[in-house]
Amino acid sequence: MLIKATHTTRLSYDALISETVMELRMAPCHQPLQHRLSFELAIGPPTQVSSYFDWLGNTVHAFSIVARHRNVEIAATSLVDTSVPAYVLDKLDDTWPPAAPLDYTVRDFLRFDDIVCQCALLETLARQMMPHRPTRLIALVRHMMDFIAENFIYERGVTTTTTALTEVLEHGRGVCQDFTHLLIGLARMMRIPARYVSGFFHPGRKAFRGTSESHA
Repeated sequence: MLIKATHTTRLSYDALISETVMELRMAPCHQPLQHRLSFELAIGPPTQVSSYFDWLGNTVHAFSIVARHRNVEIAATSLVDTSVPAYVLDKLDDTWPPAAPLDYTVRDFLRFDDIVCQCALLETLARQMMPHRPTRLIALVRHMMDFIAENFIYERGVTTTTTALTEVLEHGRGVCQDFTHLLIGLARMMRIPARYVSGFFHPGRKAFRGTSESHA
């Protein structure tokens, strides 16, 4: 499937600022199921852009704007060719825990941090789920997702991008990023490597809440 995506970021300030320094990770990666055919980056005010690869293989575009300015606009346009394998999830060999040790490349996705923190509330929740957890990975992840959907309330404005998992557990409410942090935390408690990703729903699909917004 050919997909063309345009992502526009606009920053506006109350007064003139003297400098903007920014790194962007907007270029799609080349992967077995995704091939980037083209990528264009437009920045205003105009400036020079350099690029490099980070340790995960992402293309990073870096720039600075040193002329005084009040607005910054960034438009990233990508054309990718994707293929979707015909997986039948219920037929995958996903017995958990696996017989073989986990590959070292996923060890970073088992570590806790300031946001997804290993707190007492998370440990208690994980213990409560342990006796009823399925023995297959996909079923286990679905079980955790269903638990979050049934026991936490979606409410805007009660958290920020820096809200730690402890606060979400205490109040039982938040938005998609908070519930994603919770799912990651539960997964890591059960030694399932998990990481945070975000993206957009395809505009041609059935409308979801916040279709035009970024989702975790």
